[in-house]
Amino acid sequence: MKRILCFGDSNTYGYKPDRSGQFNENIRWTGLLSKSLGDDFTIIEDGVCGRTLALDDPMFVGRNGLKSIENSIRSNSPIDLLIIMLGTNDLKYFYRMTAEKITENCGKLIDKAFAQAFSKACSFQRQSLWSLSAESETLYASQSAGG
Repeated sequence: MKRILCFGDSNTYGYKPDRSGQFNENIRWTGLLSKSLGDDFTIIEDGVCGRTLALDDPMFVGRNGLKSIENSIRSNSPIDLLIIMLGTNDLKYFYRMTAEKITENCGKLIDKAFAQAFSKACSFQRQSLWSLSAESETLYASQSAGG
């Protein structure tokens, strides 16, 4: 069984825009991913509303992805694939971030994720990324062809 960790913000959490809570798993993108991939995959959702790539929120503690990625990987290990869906909250006006700085922070987060994933404490193998990608492309191709 392949394990996919989805590390993100309110979009990963499935937060409803009307502030009434969380969408059910049949509507969240992570739930749709799970349904489309089937029983050979486990989708692990780690979505936190307001999470950024690498910024501290002035009002809420624990929203900095760079500070929380290691713990997420460690606590959900072993994983075969990590999906990072962040950057939207970095565009909030009060952060005053440029596209270049957001890109730089994304690189820092990816570097930290790989450093943690390939440490002795976690099981996460680079070749798994490529084999999972090939499996996904095969699945997509067969579904697109009506198979």
